[in-house]
Amino acid sequence: MELPSSENEMVHELSFNKTIRPTLLELGASAGASRPAVYRAIDVSSEIVACLKVAGHIGHRVTVVASFVDSRLQLTLGYDGDPPPAVDSSRPDDVLQRLYAQADVMSRQRGANRSELTVAFDS
Repeated sequence: MELPSSENEMVHELSFNKTIRPTLLELGASAGASRPAVYRAIDVSSEIVACLKVAGHIGHRVTVVASFVDSRLQLTLGYDGDPPPAVDSSRPDDVLQRLYAQADVMSRQRGANRSELTVAFDS
């Protein structure tokens, strides 16, 4: 998906949220996932994308791959840009660190000119 050309974090969060919401709600319903878990996945991933965009890690395009793995809703966010910061428990006041903590599983990796962040939420 294309992210808006804006420095406003809320604009990015809303845009991402509105784009992924219908698909994830449908996927969750077909897999029998609880609605609260799906809503949490939508909200947390939207906030993470917005934070990474405003911090300059993400360019203008993000790909999202959603799947259920062992009853977890897993979202892999791929983008051209810097890898997301690592989890750092010594910085609990950092917004991104608090968002990472809301996912049940989080991993990140850097490929050739591409970064991925995977977040998973128990359903």
